[in-house]
Amino acid sequence: MTDEIDPLSSFFVSSIDATLNRQWWRLAVVVVDAGTGTDTDVPVPVTEWSPVWIAAVSALFFGAIKILMGKKCGIEWYGFLHAIITGIGALVVIYLNTFASEYLIGIPEPLAVATCQPPLTSLHRILPSITMGFAIIDTIDSFRIGWDFIAHGIATFSAMALFIAAGASQMIAPFLVMEVSTIFLSLVRADWKEQIIFINQSLFSLAFFLCRIVLFPILHFRLMRAVFFAEGADCHHPYLRWAVLLFGLFFDFLNVFWFYKLIRKIKRKLTGKEKLKSKNDDLKQFSQEHHIPPHKNKKQE
Repeated sequence: MTDEIDPLSSFFVSSIDATLNRQWWRLAVVVVDAGTGTDTDVPVPVTEWSPVWIAAVSALFFGAIKILMGKKCGIEWYGFLHAIITGIGALVVIYLNTFASEYLIGIPEPLAVATCQPPLTSLHRILPSITMGFAIIDTIDSFRIGWDFIAHGIATFSAMALFIAAGASQMIAPFLVMEVSTIFLSLVRADWKEQIIFINQSLFSLAFFLCRIVLFPILHFRLMRAVFFAEGADCHHPYLRWAVLLFGLFFDFLNVFWFYKLIRKIKRKLTGKEKLKSKNDDLKQFSQEHHIPPHKNKKQE
């Protein structure tokens, strides 16, 4: 156990709950009745928020963004905002797991979550609930697009719900780091100049490699080693370790497949066989896998 915590970790840990209680509560009491029977000017501590309640607030928030913003400038704004919130939030979770866990509770992650220790911060607990709320709007929106999108929304909702129901939301929270690449993917249909498109596609490729090809397998391997072999890891329901195994392997193989396609596309563009703005079939198909609906021009509409 370390003797001191670094300043950045200290800042995150000391500010997360306070920020959630002060700012997010104001949004929450506007869209959902807190149901506390007390004065709503007094925030309920975020550690007491129900995961279902958080998901409901998130669904209403993303639904409002969907209605108000639509697809201005070729961007599906509710998906873009979700990617920013969960992607950056997952980076903070990973940072705290790496540099603050042993100092705060005396047990490093992922050993702590494998042995049923409480979430390190409230951010660890609420990120999957936010994604579950997003998945509700995603699934509803899918009915106008197709069954493959419906299946994607249901799968996302089910994965989050499974870990939340098992009391292990903090177990899946770091894996939402995959959404970092989705931030840039959400912008591939934006109406921008060619130079900005090139920068965005480059950032997408870099984020995809770092978060999905490098970081995700490392996180999965470390969690698997903890839930299968660590002493005291039998505190969770037996199905959970197999869910972790299947969840991780599915995305490991899927990410490698899409990275192979991405490398081929980059090679075609660099050799001049494909223009920057043309033949984005691979990115379009990838965006469909991540539920970014096709952008129609005015003539198509």
